[in-house]
Amino acid sequence: MTIFKSFRFICTFRILLICINCFILFYLIFYSSFYVTATLFLSLIILQIISFITFIEKTNRKLIQFLEAVRYSDFTTSFSELGLGKSFDDLNKAFNEVFNAFRATRELKEEHFYYLQTVIQNVNVGLLVFDKNGKIDLINGTTKQLLKIQNLKNISELNEQFTVLKEIIKQEKNNDEHLIKIQVNNQLLQLSVKTTSFTIRGKELILLSLQNITYEMEEKEMESWQKLIRVLTHEIMNSLTPIITLASTSKQLLQTKKQTSLIIDDETYEDLNSAMSTIEKRSEGLLKFVEAYRHLTRIPQPQFSRFLLKELFDNINKLFNKKLEQNSIQFKVYLADTSLMLTADFSLIEQVIINLVTNAIEAFKETAHPIIKINAVRNETGNICIQIIDNGIGISEDVLDKIFIPFFTSKADGSGIGLSLSRQIMRFHKGQIYVQSKKGEGSIFTLEF
Repeated sequence: MTIFKSFRFICTFRILLICINCFILFYLIFYSSFYVTATLFLSLIILQIISFITFIEKTNRKLIQFLEAVRYSDFTTSFSELGLGKSFDDLNKAFNEVFNAFRATRELKEEHFYYLQTVIQNVNVGLLVFDKNGKIDLINGTTKQLLKIQNLKNISELNEQFTVLKEIIKQEKNNDEHLIKIQVNNQLLQLSVKTTSFTIRGKELILLSLQNITYEMEEKEMESWQKLIRVLTHEIMNSLTPIITLASTSKQLLQTKKQTSLIIDDETYEDLNSAMSTIEKRSEGLLKFVEAYRHLTRIPQPQFSRFLLKELFDNINKLFNKKLEQNSIQFKVYLADTSLMLTADFSLIEQVIINLVTNAIEAFKETAHPIIKINAVRNETGNICIQIIDNGIGISEDVLDKIFIPFFTSKADGSGIGLSLSRQIMRFHKGQIYVQSKKGEGSIFTLEF
């Protein structure tokens, strides 16, 4: 406001001076004979008019200079605040304050950009951003190190060894995750790959993240093999030890009888018969164990179809109806939406639920009012979740992390493949199976698709 008041005053004062000089010039020309003086006043008026125009245009020039600097983001310009009069000093000060604010904002953005660049280049995850034509917009150091590449301008420049990676890129599925294996300089890498698409200023971009999980996968694989070998050793030793012992005993009996007489008495016959029966029984058990292992490794590939979950639950109810009545077990089904549909292999998912319901029934040996509930809802991420809930004896905490290991079982007559089989089937569906359980409080098994 001070600027405009000062500017108006100067303009008014200058105009007033010009008007007074014009009046004097008029008087000198028409009412006197001082022509030389009149000429001087005419020159003075011309100079005043030129000075006034220059004064007015100086403000415009300052404004144009300011707007040009803003247009080209050139905030290095500085306006002198002193020596041009209070009006222009205040205007220059205002321009400089605006420039300082712009400079501070740009410096903040540059610092933030440098911060993000540092994080992107040093994060332990490969990041690759490209457009629809495959032109690389950003590639960080981890990606170059993983793929052993120096310069990459377009996705099409990737070698044939990255064919699997290129196929994932072509699919253009948003938020899609893959586990792939690629050979890089004679080294086999296991990568977790995720694609995310986004738009900036109308330009569609795709972010590809690559994480090397080779070490973690090998460590987990080794741990799984060790657990499996322990279970296999336990099962095989349980069968082979009595077989070897009984075979040795039978051999000793026969040698003893051979040395004493050729006739086998009834007692020896019974011992031999019992030993042979036990050997046969344990051998059948071992054969059954091997068959179970073969069954575990020969799960058919899922045949996907779209079906109503209500149909699936009705089938389960029909299958277990008689057994549930015999054991006085309540069976409740809750569907938040009866029209809820699932894309999966009907038979395989049905088999998973059969396994879980069977386990629930067997967990009711000491439960007064047994109840099995099956729920189907969409969770907060939009995924379909099927829950099998029971109020049985529950699972103790020390075995909770082992129940999905093949052949691990806490039941005397269990095969130990049901839950492992269920997990594999869910893996085929790119889903998960997990459990919540407390000893004496029942269990909740969740299938998330």
